[in-house]
Amino acid sequence: MNRIDALRILNVSELASETEIKTAYRKLALAFHPDHNPSPESRDRFIEIHEAYEFLTRKNQSYKSQESEYQTNTKKDKRYGSSSFYDSNFGSIDPEKRYQWARQAYEEAFEKRSQRIYQRFFDDYKTGYKRKLVILITVFSTLLALVFTFDFLSPSLEDTKVASLIQKEDYSAFFLVIEGREVKISREFYFSNKGHLLVAEYELSPYFQDFKSIEILRVTDGKFWDLTPTTPASSFPLVPLILVFPLLSFLKEVPSFNFVFFVIHFNLILIPLIIFLLLTWGGRFGRLSIYLESVI
Repeated sequence: MNRIDALRILNVSELASETEIKTAYRKLALAFHPDHNPSPESRDRFIEIHEAYEFLTRKNQSYKSQESEYQTNTKKDKRYGSSSFYDSNFGSIDPEKRYQWARQAYEEAFEKRSQRIYQRFFDDYKTGYKRKLVILITVFSTLLALVFTFDFLSPSLEDTKVASLIQKEDYSAFFLVIEGREVKISREFYFSNKGHLLVAEYELSPYFQDFKSIEILRVTDGKFWDLTPTTPASSFPLVPLILVFPLLSFLKEVPSFNFVFFVIHFNLILIPLIIFLLLTWGGRFGRLSIYLESVI
């Protein structure tokens, strides 16, 4: 292989810069990688593209050792005379070894490129407004996690009330009503208990007043049902664990794919959305406000 051959293989001009050569190599290597291209000639083209790139750059240290290995082999066989590694047709080198060198160089090139992309995004995150916003979100979500934990661990409010059943025609949904609080129930439960006297024994968390448990007694025959809905109190400690995720992520701030494209966006988008839903869903924030007003 000579320089003209290498330029032709990579489809670049004589005046091509190192960046242009590198871009051409990545584009062609990706197109002819045997893992992505099933054509019979893809393997040979992949090796050829790699060797052309190495010829033009000659910066890969591992490939220099490969050249040295080739020259050592040619000294043992006078048929190759003084031809260099780059000027040869590589005929004496095992094709499988050439393929492995090509794969290694491909993986290193794309890994370095990916790492540079991750580092750039990571640097922008560290120096820009996003990290400051994440810090504010982290402080708020951590405090809210403590509040939910304290709410669950505090003594529950227990009571027994008569429950009623309602059907909302516009939603085609069925609900159990306890002291004005609605709990969604199945169609089967609604029709099997419609017209019966139902008594609810329930536990509430003291501050957000989320249901911890609900047991329904049908007075006519003494049958019980557990109708505890999914709430932060009944699913404890799931909600506090989710809310402390931003705090835990500060311990693993690294320029990696997971952190740059998952953790940062999770903290910036999903955590605020979860906080909003936790405070507004089912009137939870309103109940907490009423409780605080009664205490103050």
